[in-house]
Amino acid sequence: MPKNKWNISLTKGSQIAYDNIISILKTNNNIMDIESLKRLLNIKTQHICILNNSKKKNLGNFIKKNYDNGMIDLIDKYSNIGIYFKNNTVMVKYMEEEFSDWDFIDECEYS
Repeated sequence: MPKNKWNISLTKGSQIAYDNIISILKTNNNIMDIESLKRLLNIKTQHICILNNSKKKNLGNFIKKNYDNGMIDLIDKYSNIGIYFKNNTVMVKYMEEEFSDWDFIDECEYS
């Protein structure tokens, strides 16, 4: 079986995806369902030349092939993007502040 060979690195592809996901979410009130996000991401990045074994692919293919659970695994890498379920739909939310400087308090400690 031939090895998947991409013309961009995982780091570069992930950064392209992240930047465009943030841009899309910001223009949609910071929240949308994951299927709409995937469609808009592919439309927004269709001008980017992404090749796999010399064949043109879209960013969605790149994400699907490089992350076990696709878009969910990619988004899960970032603390300023949240994933949750609403009415059996996977929703994605951009939170303008990252949680890296926050202190998380266990609710049980103060009950």
